[in-house]
Amino acid sequence: MKKKTLSILCTEEQRNQIKLLAKKENLTLSNFVLSKLLNLKPVKEDIIKECPMTIVDKKGKKKYI
Repeated sequence: MKKKTLSILCTEEQRNQIKLLAKKENLTLSNFVLSKLLNLKPVKEDIIKECPMTIVDKKGKKKYI
């Protein structure tokens, strides 16, 4: 699924209010706005995400294994 960008115009105060509301619901700004516009209900999932091991080589480059 290819994602697209949607931009809206609002004041800085409005943006800060939206960010606070999203934070209260523990959602990203994008997920909060989408859930409100599309009348979706966020579902919390208990998923253990795989954590890759990170190695830094002599040149300072990170490698994930």
